[in-house]
Amino acid sequence: MDLLKGAIATPFKGYKINTHAKLKDILELKPIQINRDHLRRVKKMTKIFEMDLRCQKVFTIAHIPVEIEFVEYGITRTIEPGFYVLDGNTRCEHHRKNPSAAPPEVIAFIMTIKNKDELENEYNGYDAQEAVENKPQKIQGAIRVLGLSGKLHGKALNGGYGMALDKAYPHDNKDTLLKKVAFFGEEIVTMSKANIFEITDKYFKNAQFYSACLMFARKNSARMDDVYKLFRDISRMVANYNVGAFHKLSDMGKSKKNGLGIMLGQRHDFNEKWFTFDTITNERFPKPISFFLFCLSSEMAFKSYDSSVLKPSLWYTKKSNLYDTELESLSTQFPQ
Repeated sequence: MDLLKGAIATPFKGYKINTHAKLKDILELKPIQINRDHLRRVKKMTKIFEMDLRCQKVFTIAHIPVEIEFVEYGITRTIEPGFYVLDGNTRCEHHRKNPSAAPPEVIAFIMTIKNKDELENEYNGYDAQEAVENKPQKIQGAIRVLGLSGKLHGKALNGGYGMALDKAYPHDNKDTLLKKVAFFGEEIVTMSKANIFEITDKYFKNAQFYSACLMFARKNSARMDDVYKLFRDISRMVANYNVGAFHKLSDMGKSKKNGLGIMLGQRHDFNEKWFTFDTITNERFPKPISFFLFCLSSEMAFKSYDSSVLKPSLWYTKKSNLYDTELESLSTQFPQ
């Protein structure tokens, strides 16, 4: 291995440094098999990489002399003997895309790793801010393992809906994110296809609305085409938002409102008595999720309500609420 040529031994066993490593040799290496999806970070990090900082010239290479097996999201994986990039994969991808700006030589830390525990400890030890994988990164890993990457686009791939998964999941909340993503796999795909995750309006861009969508779509999985059309209509309405249009879409001039009309009416003329996102009480999630479930279900069932009878008790009371009811229903409809 050319990287070992000129590598200097250190006082630490299995640890060498090559101060004149050829970057082209490093770019030929594969990344170590990890949860984090480094490819998604390239665009985000481009401006920083273009600063050409000295700290960016240091790469960590793992020398795996023996086969290592490890379990990732319940699936056993094997790392064959060889050399892999342990730290610096995002930079490697940036240099592959921008070869003219890549330095010819860099510094390579080369460490020999012989077992799973060593690998995990060394990997987790790099970049303190990223040392313990956060929830979006774990969701990204689950998406990759489940083969959903090619079915998703945009923000759905970022995995920024961990709280929504936790709140919508009807079984043991201590279950892994892999189980939760697997449970809602097709629903996440449908939401992505309909651009629900691309909505930037804060009324819809939150864990409560995402949770309601996940639960509603799972309950109506046998009618996923209809679910998709409803979600698509919502994303299009929000994308083309203007006050005049929302007046029309929410049926504000009519005595009866359908599910979308109720939902959009609350968006346009927010009534905190119905629910609020900004609360530290235990109603923060159940009440808005119940409201969104009520609106989605009403729309799907072609139900309309007279404005005079619309009140929070239709979806939420202190004794019972639609969120808890639907959670229990999902656990029965889709048992573990």
